[in-house]
Amino acid sequence: MTTPALRYEKREGIAYLTFNRPEVRNAISPEVICRLADGLMEVKRAILPCAGSMVRLPRQIAFCKAMEILLVGDTFSAQEAYRIGLINSVVPADQLMAKAEEFAHKIADNGPVAVRKIKETVLRGLSVSLEEGFQIESESARAVLATEDAKEGPRAFIEKRKPRYVGK
Repeated sequence: MTTPALRYEKREGIAYLTFNRPEVRNAISPEVICRLADGLMEVKRAILPCAGSMVRLPRQIAFCKAMEILLVGDTFSAQEAYRIGLINSVVPADQLMAKAEEFAHKIADNGPVAVRKIKETVLRGLSVSLEEGFQIESESARAVLATEDAKEGPRAFIEKRKPRYVGK
């Protein structure tokens, strides 16, 4: 039996994905590693940063900073990525897993239907007009408010206890 290249484990409501490809140092791909290490340097090689970078980046950070990154192609540090809002935090390597687990636990403690609908609504809303986005948001709100969890959350708050979400 061969060992899977990607292991999946679930503990305390958090999914852990572990690369298990030691023969290639758990490499994702050369392209992804370069992007993570160097930023968006394609313009320096007279090519375009594809895979959605030109569309998504100006929606994620200030327009002028996104244009600078895309047009100049300079590398930037993790601290700069944090400063411009591209990443949530910068921690020493030995604290990375603890920080990631802290963040994941905070999400996992919330109502699962609400979390799913927020992710879905935000992603769908990125590619439509504001008016259409508000419509998607209203549809999501109606769906979530009809769930058992939407009743449990406020009830637990009023009763000063931890909610018991069931994902329905």
